[in-house]
Amino acid sequence: MGFRQNRSTIDNVFIIIHIFEKCYEHNIDLHNIFVDFTQAFDSVCKNKMECLAQYKIPEKLVRPIEFNQY
Repeated sequence: MGFRQNRSTIDNVFIIIHIFEKCYEHNIDLHNIFVDFTQAFDSVCKNKMECLAQYKIPEKLVRPIEFNQY
């Protein structure tokens, strides 16, 4: 979710905990993954970003990676 004006990082943690509790309550399998885009894509070359389009990665996932490029 990132940092947003008038929002605390505790809000994000609360939402995740609430999702865990509701899934447990209703016996729903929950699979989650947390990716630190800065660490995961710190050394990605800009010309290699083109391959994401070839694999039809949604633009909303490509933008944060491009944003962190130097």
